[in-house]
Amino acid sequence: MNKKQIIYIKLDKILPDIDQPRRNFDAKKLAILANSIKANGVLDPLKVEKLDNEQYLLVDGERRYRACKISGEKEVPVIIMENLNMVERLVKQFHLQETHESWSTAERAKSLSFVAEQSGCGIEELGKMLGLPERTVEMYLAFGKVINKDKYIKSEISSDFIEPIGCLNAKIKKAYKKNHEGEEMPENSKQAFEEKIIDMIKNGSIKIKSDITKIGDACIHEPKLILQIEKGEHTHTSAESLFIQSKAQNQARARKIVSSARYLDQLICSYLKTPQNLFLEEDIHPLKRASLSLTKLLKQIDSSYHD
Repeated sequence: MNKKQIIYIKLDKILPDIDQPRRNFDAKKLAILANSIKANGVLDPLKVEKLDNEQYLLVDGERRYRACKISGEKEVPVIIMENLNMVERLVKQFHLQETHESWSTAERAKSLSFVAEQSGCGIEELGKMLGLPERTVEMYLAFGKVINKDKYIKSEISSDFIEPIGCLNAKIKKAYKKNHEGEEMPENSKQAFEEKIIDMIKNGSIKIKSDITKIGDACIHEPKLILQIEKGEHTHTSAESLFIQSKAQNQARARKIVSSARYLDQLICSYLKTPQNLFLEEDIHPLKRASLSLTKLLKQIDSSYHD
């Protein structure tokens, strides 16, 4: 049989794919589609694979499949695809879903994480397999560090927050352990904390990625905030307010110092590789004074951790 040939099969012979990347569908839009199918039939055939037991696995068309069940269709048009292994099917589904407008970035991220998990491929290979830039693959893989994946998807918030949330989870876990004599943060607490962060993004208390960094700094400086956020006490408090109230500005300053020190280190290393001496003689003494001053300050910072 030509695999592109359209045939009609009974709807109850089709099995949804439990690994299908799209899990959330708008009920009102499904109802509209169901009414359209009832009036005009299924205009775009579902894509399926034939199984050994006279049943078929749904590869593409989950939304149409659900709408057909609502409208009471007995038979539906399908195109039988060649049988694939799990990784091949996941890649095929990823490419098919890319053609759908309602395919959200968070759902893409969830799908790509699953492809990576099942295939064991690295970032470069995944990028080639899925036709995505490596940086995009990295961002999607960060979704694996998000605890409440379904809530994130349902919230329809920007994928820009995926990586910062993953980093925040790691930071909060470390801060909790430090302030609880080495005790690990309970899983339900981690989940509840992240849920509230997602709620804060959804309601606008967290507006941009750097706000999540501020939340992390505030929680490190004021550990009791972790429990307060987990309980929902600050759901409508802006990240900026929490940052200021906790007096966590020093945390931000410290990060700037580290960043500047790294930049200065790279700059000097780059200078030393140049063949000619770019400094004027009158620059040397101020440079030495600055070096001595920096050395003294760094020793003070170091000693504060060993007192």
